[in-house]
Amino acid sequence: EYGNLRFFAMAVVEHIVLVQLRPDVTEEQLQQLTKTTLAMKSQIPGILSVSCGENYTARGKGYNFGVVVRLASKKAEEEYQVHKEHVHLRDNVLKPLCNGELKDSVLAMDFMHTPEVCPFGWKTFAGVGALLGMVVGGALAVYKYPKGQEM
Repeated sequence: EYGNLRFFAMAVVEHIVLVQLRPDVTEEQLQQLTKTTLAMKSQIPGILSVSCGENYTARGKGYNFGVVVRLASKKAEEEYQVHKEHVHLRDNVLKPLCNGELKDSVLAMDFMHTPEVCPFGWKTFAGVGALLGMVVGGALAVYKYPKGQEM
């Protein structure tokens, strides 16, 4: 779709996790959970982005921590679920902080969509900037040093 700028976009998977953490979770434990969660992006193939944080509203219905993982495909999501770093995070970092059993303290869902993206990425802008720099630089050199004059 040209109107929505989707013509270069690929479908992605959004993996959303809402967690009910125990009320006595310390700031240090929360920082470790956040650090370990964010580190998955560099450890697990297929992850495009990871974000997480504490709920700050009264609308959370008991869920006080959220995670959003954007993955490149359904296959990437399936591999993510069994990857050793994800299993470690789930079983050794998150589970001890949950308010009750893991199955009762975590709500997860996944969906696919095609995000709207700008068709002109950073490489386009960098290329245009470099070209413009060369043209302007060349024009200034010709203006400052006319033909036959040394630089």
